[in-house]
Amino acid sequence: MSIVLLLSACVLAQTPGAKAAFAAPEIRWRFDRRNLAAAELKLLEKAAAPELRAVQDQCGGASLNFDELGIIGVDLGNAGKVAILRLHGSCMCGATGNCPLLVYLREKDTFRKVLDELQGWAFAVVKQGSAGPDLVFVANRGGSSCELTRYRYKQTRFEELDSESLPCGELRQER
Repeated sequence: MSIVLLLSACVLAQTPGAKAAFAAPEIRWRFDRRNLAAAELKLLEKAAAPELRAVQDQCGGASLNFDELGIIGVDLGNAGKVAILRLHGSCMCGATGNCPLLVYLREKDTFRKVLDELQGWAFAVVKQGSAGPDLVFVANRGGSSCELTRYRYKQTRFEELDSESLPCGELRQER
């Protein structure tokens, strides 16, 4: 019975005319280290080191060089500044191009991990009035379908709000 409900939800999400959970934002897929100063990158490298070592161990000791990671800084207004890391490599990424994504919040003298266990290839920032912007992460689900999952920062971590399935070709990408 739960399988039937799950399939019904998937059909509704992809049915033309069905109400979207949120408007599809312009997505960013470049993780080119912009918006982070050299000193911030050093702090981030130190904060992410335990996670990166764990990933290396899971991948049989495969090298994971911080200087080669996809990283971007994003200003979230009152919530602060976050750094989004996109790991890469055949051990970590799936056949559809989804790779692990980690989100760290800038604090006084460090970065603190506030979201992990994500798989995807792109992200977006969605402005939400006084609540501050939400982060949306994009994952390829195969068959030209993409899943957009929206997160909001609440107290100490980002929490999942909702998700939406769309044809990947309908996504507006940064230029």
